[in-house]
Amino acid sequence: MESGFTEFLNQIPIGPILLLLAGFGTLFVLLTYVFMNRSRRPKNALPETQTESGVMNTITSRPGTGDLPDLDSLLGIDANAAPPRKSTFSVRLQDGGTVEAAEVLVIMRDITTGDLIVEMNGKAYRDLKRIANDDPELQRRYTNTLHDLSSKSALVAKDIALGETPARSVSQEEPATSSDAPPDFESGDAPMPDLHSLTGMSPAAASYIPPAHTSIPLRPGSLPGVLPSF
Repeated sequence: MESGFTEFLNQIPIGPILLLLAGFGTLFVLLTYVFMNRSRRPKNALPETQTESGVMNTITSRPGTGDLPDLDSLLGIDANAAPPRKSTFSVRLQDGGTVEAAEVLVIMRDITTGDLIVEMNGKAYRDLKRIANDDPELQRRYTNTLHDLSSKSALVAKDIALGETPARSVSQEEPATSSDAPPDFESGDAPMPDLHSLTGMSPAAASYIPPAHTSIPLRPGSLPGVLPSF
Protein backbone atom coordinates (compact mmCIF):
# COMPACT_ATOMS: atom_id res chain seq x y z
CA MET A 1 0.00 0.00 0.00
CA GLU A 2 2.74 2.36 0.94
CA SER A 3 4.75 1.44 -2.10
CA GLY A 4 1.75 2.24 -4.33
CA PHE A 5 1.31 5.72 -2.83
CA THR A 6 5.02 6.41 -3.24
CA GLU A 7 4.85 5.38 -6.87
CA PHE A 8 1.86 7.73 -7.34
CA LEU A 9 3.81 10.66 -5.89
CA ASN A 10 6.76 9.88 -8.11
CA GLN A 11 4.52 10.10 -11.17
CA ILE A 12 3.46 13.71 -10.36
CA PRO A 13 5.62 16.32 -12.27
CA ILE A 14 7.20 18.48 -9.57
CA GLY A 15 8.82 21.04 -11.92
CA PRO A 16 5.65 22.41 -13.58
CA ILE A 17 3.94 22.64 -10.21
CA LEU A 18 6.78 24.73 -8.78
CA LEU A 19 6.72 27.04 -11.80
CA LEU A 20 2.97 27.47 -11.43
CA LEU A 21 3.31 28.32 -7.74
CA ALA A 22 6.07 30.84 -8.50
CA GLY A 23 3.86 32.53 -11.11
CA PHE A 24 0.94 32.81 -8.72
CA GLY A 25 3.23 34.22 -6.04
CA THR A 26 4.61 36.88 -8.40
CA LEU A 27 1.09 37.85 -9.49
CA PHE A 28 0.01 38.16 -5.87
CA VAL A 29 2.93 40.48 -5.08
CA LEU A 30 2.15 42.70 -8.09
CA LEU A 31 -1.53 43.01 -7.19
CA THR A 32 -0.64 43.87 -3.61
CA TYR A 33 1.73 46.63 -4.80
CA VAL A 34 -0.91 48.11 -7.14
CA PHE A 35 -3.58 48.23 -4.43
CA MET A 36 -1.20 49.84 -1.97
CA ASN A 37 -0.31 52.59 -4.47
CA ARG A 38 -3.97 53.30 -5.13
CA SER A 39 -4.64 53.62 -1.43
CA ARG A 40 -1.80 56.15 -1.07
CA ARG A 41 -2.80 58.39 -4.01
CA PRO A 42 -5.89 60.03 -2.42
CA LYS A 43 -3.79 61.11 0.59
CA ASN A 44 -1.17 62.73 -1.62
CA ALA A 45 -3.77 64.41 -3.84
CA LEU A 46 -5.68 65.90 -0.90
CA PRO A 47 -3.96 69.37 -1.06
CA GLU A 48 -4.66 69.63 -4.81
CA THR A 49 -8.31 68.79 -4.18
CA GLN A 50 -8.54 71.49 -1.53
CA THR A 51 -6.93 74.02 -3.90
CA GLU A 52 -9.38 73.14 -6.65
CA SER A 53 -12.30 73.50 -4.25
CA GLY A 54 -11.00 76.92 -3.21
CA VAL A 55 -10.83 77.96 -6.85
CA MET A 56 -14.39 76.77 -7.42
CA ASN A 57 -15.56 78.75 -4.39
CA THR A 58 -13.87 81.84 -5.80
CA ILE A 59 -15.49 81.33 -9.18
CA THR A 60 -18.97 80.79 -7.77
CA SER A 61 -18.71 83.52 -5.15
CA ARG A 62 -20.34 86.05 -7.48
CA PRO A 63 -23.37 84.28 -8.97
CA GLY A 64 -25.57 86.11 -11.43
CA THR A 65 -23.10 88.89 -12.24
CA GLY A 66 -21.86 87.36 -15.47
CA ASP A 67 -18.29 88.59 -14.79
CA LEU A 68 -15.25 86.39 -15.05
CA PRO A 69 -13.28 85.76 -11.84
CA ASP A 70 -10.30 87.95 -11.07
CA LEU A 71 -7.07 86.53 -12.42
CA ASP A 72 -5.13 87.58 -9.33
CA SER A 73 -7.48 85.61 -7.07
CA LEU A 74 -7.06 82.49 -9.24
CA LEU A 75 -3.28 82.72 -9.27
CA GLY A 76 -2.99 83.72 -5.63
CA ILE A 77 -1.31 87.07 -6.43
CA ASP A 78 -1.76 90.02 -4.11
CA ALA A 79 -3.90 92.68 -5.77
CA ASN A 80 -2.06 95.54 -4.03
CA ALA A 81 0.22 97.76 -6.07
CA ALA A 82 3.63 96.26 -6.58
CA PRO A 83 6.57 98.30 -5.25
CA PRO A 84 8.80 99.96 -7.83
CA ARG A 85 11.71 97.98 -9.15
CA LYS A 86 14.82 99.31 -7.45
CA SER A 87 17.25 97.43 -9.64
CA THR A 88 17.86 98.20 -13.28
CA PHE A 89 16.04 96.35 -16.03
CA SER A 90 16.24 96.16 -19.80
CA VAL A 91 14.02 98.46 -21.86
CA ARG A 92 13.53 98.13 -25.62
CA LEU A 93 13.43 101.56 -27.28
CA GLN A 94 11.25 102.56 -30.22
CA ASP A 95 14.25 102.67 -32.57
CA GLY A 96 15.07 99.04 -31.76
CA GLY A 97 17.86 99.56 -29.22
CA THR A 98 17.93 98.05 -25.73
CA VAL A 99 19.21 99.96 -22.70
CA GLU A 100 19.43 99.40 -18.96
CA ALA A 101 17.08 101.75 -17.09
CA ALA A 102 15.77 102.36 -13.59
CA GLU A 103 12.30 103.52 -12.60
CA VAL A 104 12.26 107.13 -11.33
CA LEU A 105 8.61 108.03 -10.97
CA VAL A 106 5.17 106.94 -12.16
CA ILE A 107 2.55 109.50 -13.22
CA MET A 108 -1.09 108.42 -13.04
CA ARG A 109 -4.46 110.15 -13.34
CA ASP A 110 -7.48 109.71 -11.08
CA ILE A 111 -10.34 108.69 -13.36
CA THR A 112 -12.88 110.14 -10.94
CA THR A 113 -11.48 113.63 -10.31
CA GLY A 114 -8.96 113.89 -13.16
CA ASP A 115 -6.13 114.85 -10.77
CA LEU A 116 -2.58 113.72 -11.40
CA ILE A 117 -0.98 111.27 -8.97
CA VAL A 118 2.80 110.93 -8.71
CA GLU A 119 4.27 107.73 -7.29
CA MET A 120 7.91 107.69 -6.16
CA ASN A 121 9.71 105.15 -4.02
CA GLY A 122 6.47 103.22 -3.45
CA LYS A 123 4.56 106.31 -2.20
CA ALA A 124 1.73 107.95 -4.15
CA TYR A 125 1.09 111.69 -3.79
CA ARG A 126 -1.88 113.68 -4.96
CA ASP A 127 -0.67 116.87 -3.23
CA LEU A 128 2.86 117.42 -4.54
CA LYS A 129 3.71 119.75 -1.65
CA ARG A 130 3.76 116.77 0.70
CA ILE A 131 6.78 115.31 -1.10
CA ALA A 132 9.10 117.94 0.42
CA ASN A 133 7.57 117.44 3.86
CA ASP A 134 7.96 113.66 3.79
CA ASP A 135 11.38 113.29 2.19
CA PRO A 136 13.67 116.15 1.00
CA GLU A 137 15.74 113.70 -1.06
CA LEU A 138 12.59 112.58 -2.83
CA GLN A 139 11.73 116.22 -3.52
CA ARG A 140 15.20 116.76 -5.04
CA ARG A 141 14.81 113.76 -7.33
CA TYR A 142 11.34 114.91 -8.34
CA THR A 143 12.60 118.44 -9.14
CA ASN A 144 15.55 117.14 -11.19
CA THR A 145 13.26 114.83 -13.15
CA LEU A 146 10.86 117.65 -14.01
CA HIS A 147 13.81 119.86 -15.01
CA ASP A 148 15.06 117.20 -17.43
CA LEU A 149 11.58 116.74 -18.87
CA SER A 150 11.11 120.48 -19.40
CA SER A 151 14.52 120.78 -21.09
CA LYS A 152 13.76 117.95 -23.52
CA SER A 153 10.29 119.35 -24.21
CA ALA A 154 11.79 122.76 -25.02
CA LEU A 155 14.23 121.18 -27.49
CA VAL A 156 11.45 119.25 -29.20
CA ALA A 157 9.29 122.38 -29.45
CA LYS A 158 12.24 124.30 -30.94
CA ASP A 159 12.85 121.61 -33.56
CA ILE A 160 9.17 121.63 -34.50
CA ALA A 161 9.17 125.42 -34.80
CA LEU A 162 12.27 125.37 -37.03
CA GLY A 163 10.73 122.70 -39.21
CA GLU A 164 7.54 124.74 -39.76
CA THR A 165 9.33 128.08 -40.51
CA PRO A 166 10.25 127.38 -44.20
CA ALA A 167 6.76 126.16 -45.03
CA ARG A 168 5.28 129.23 -43.33
CA SER A 169 7.59 131.61 -45.27
CA VAL A 170 6.68 129.98 -48.58
CA SER A 171 2.98 130.30 -47.81
CA GLN A 172 3.51 133.99 -47.01
CA GLU A 173 5.42 134.62 -50.26
CA GLU A 174 2.78 133.04 -52.49
CA PRO A 175 0.20 135.85 -52.20
CA ALA A 176 2.92 138.44 -52.93
CA THR A 177 3.80 136.87 -56.31
CA SER A 178 0.20 136.48 -57.42
CA SER A 179 -1.18 139.80 -56.16
CA ASP A 180 -0.05 142.07 -59.03
CA ALA A 181 -2.05 145.26 -59.48
CA PRO A 182 -4.46 144.97 -62.43
CA PRO A 183 -3.97 147.50 -65.28
CA ASP A 184 -6.26 150.49 -65.45
CA PHE A 185 -8.19 150.14 -68.72
CA GLU A 186 -10.46 153.13 -68.12
CA SER A 187 -7.62 155.65 -68.31
CA GLY A 188 -6.77 154.59 -71.87
CA ASP A 189 -3.03 154.31 -71.17
CA ALA A 190 -2.87 150.52 -70.95
CA PRO A 191 -3.60 148.43 -74.07
CA MET A 192 -6.69 146.27 -74.15
CA PRO A 193 -5.97 142.61 -73.43
CA ASP A 194 -6.16 140.02 -76.14
CA LEU A 195 -9.20 137.74 -76.12
CA HIS A 196 -7.00 134.67 -76.33
CA SER A 197 -5.09 135.73 -73.22
CA LEU A 198 -8.35 136.20 -71.30
CA THR A 199 -9.83 132.85 -72.34
CA GLY A 200 -6.52 130.97 -72.04
CA MET A 201 -6.73 129.68 -75.65
CA SER A 202 -3.90 129.89 -78.16
CA PRO A 203 -4.52 131.52 -81.56
CA ALA A 204 -3.99 128.18 -83.28
CA ALA A 205 -6.66 126.55 -81.15
CA ALA A 206 -9.04 129.45 -81.72
CA SER A 207 -8.62 129.30 -85.54
CA TYR A 208 -9.25 125.58 -85.72
CA ILE A 209 -12.04 124.75 -88.20
CA PRO A 210 -13.53 121.25 -87.97
CA PRO A 211 -13.72 119.25 -91.23
CA ALA A 212 -16.99 119.27 -93.15
CA HIS A 213 -19.24 116.25 -92.77
CA THR A 214 -19.09 113.97 -95.83
CA SER A 215 -21.89 111.56 -96.65
CA ILE A 216 -21.61 108.35 -98.62
CA PRO A 217 -23.05 108.81 -102.14
CA LEU A 218 -26.07 106.71 -103.04
CA ARG A 219 -26.40 104.65 -106.15
CA PRO A 220 -28.72 106.08 -108.76
CA GLY A 221 -32.29 104.88 -108.44
CA SER A 222 -32.06 103.95 -104.72
CA LEU A 223 -33.71 105.61 -101.77
CA PRO A 224 -32.14 106.06 -98.37
CA GLY A 225 -33.11 103.37 -95.89
CA VAL A 226 -33.97 100.73 -98.55
CA LEU A 227 -32.27 97.36 -98.08
CA PRO A 228 -30.25 96.08 -101.02
CA SER A 229 -31.68 93.26 -103.09
CA PHE A 230 -29.71 90.16 -103.94
